[in-house]
Amino acid sequence: MSQFELPRLEKIEPGKYLSEEDRIALGLKLQRHYGSGASIRWLAEEVGRSTGNVYQLLQKVGTDIRPHGGKVKMTDERLRQLEQLWRSQVLCVAEIAAILDVSGRTVTSHARALGLPKRNRVSASEHGSRISHKRSGLRPTHGFGVMARHRF
Repeated sequence: MSQFELPRLEKIEPGKYLSEEDRIALGLKLQRHYGSGASIRWLAEEVGRSTGNVYQLLQKVGTDIRPHGGKVKMTDERLRQLEQLWRSQVLCVAEIAAILDVSGRTVTSHARALGLPKRNRVSASEHGSRISHKRSGLRPTHGFGVMARHRF
């Protein structure tokens, strides 16, 4: 196995006892996958263990656990891009979210944190005339009514 290949994960029999050595070996395999972006839930399904058990194994080998919500990281560069898109007043929140590959809620919360000015909400009729999420690739977002098409 080269340094770039991920170790193969195999299902473990339900209820099987793992010795300390086995726990560390499994934890190190899980750590490699987790560091490559796999979620704890996915890892748990792959090895047949609970998410709590996978979390403990990752902690045992010193893994830095990502915050809830996955690996969305708003780097300085992405925050600058958000600010530029926001200030342009051309795109709605959903369109900015699609460009940054985050949710509309993430866009609005970071816009607030950056102290950006509030935006006017867009009516449903204007929403339909400006963009079709099927054509644009935008996905509906929960909590904002008609797709995340509002303006914060």
